[in-house]
Amino acid sequence: MYLTADSIVPYLLQRGILATRDLVREKWYVATSDLKRPVLRVSTPAGFGWVVKQASPLDVTHVRMLDREAAYFQLPDVQAWARPLKQLMPKMRAYDPGVHTLIVEQLPHETAWDYLRREDARSAALGPLLGRALARSHLRIPSSMGQPLYLRPTFLGFSS
Repeated sequence: MYLTADSIVPYLLQRGILATRDLVREKWYVATSDLKRPVLRVSTPAGFGWVVKQASPLDVTHVRMLDREAAYFQLPDVQAWARPLKQLMPKMRAYDPGVHTLIVEQLPHETAWDYLRREDARSAALGPLLGRALARSHLRIPSSMGQPLYLRPTFLGFSS
């Protein structure tokens, strides 16, 4: 069963991701951003908030894809070569394998591609960093459960 616009705020409150003071201080909106997949955005008008991605427990392929995406967000914390990526990635707030839910920071407005269009962008530094990250992402990385996990790029709009 998916989290819905009606159940997402109580879920985020229960997990400590939102606090009641947040709801009192700011207006918050819940929006569905993708009609094909159960993705919810819980955010303020200023763009601060969370993207909640879900996988059906009945769809093993989507559950594994979400597991791999969560593993990507954890890479900078467990692999030295991936530490520079942390500053380029949205922050992962939580991964709940029990309900197959990944919660990541919503980035307000600017994407990596918008950044590259700016005059002060350091594209010479960004390009090699992304290239090395994508090349290394095809390596076999052991999961925390002891089973091998093959990672594929699923961030910054790439998928395979």
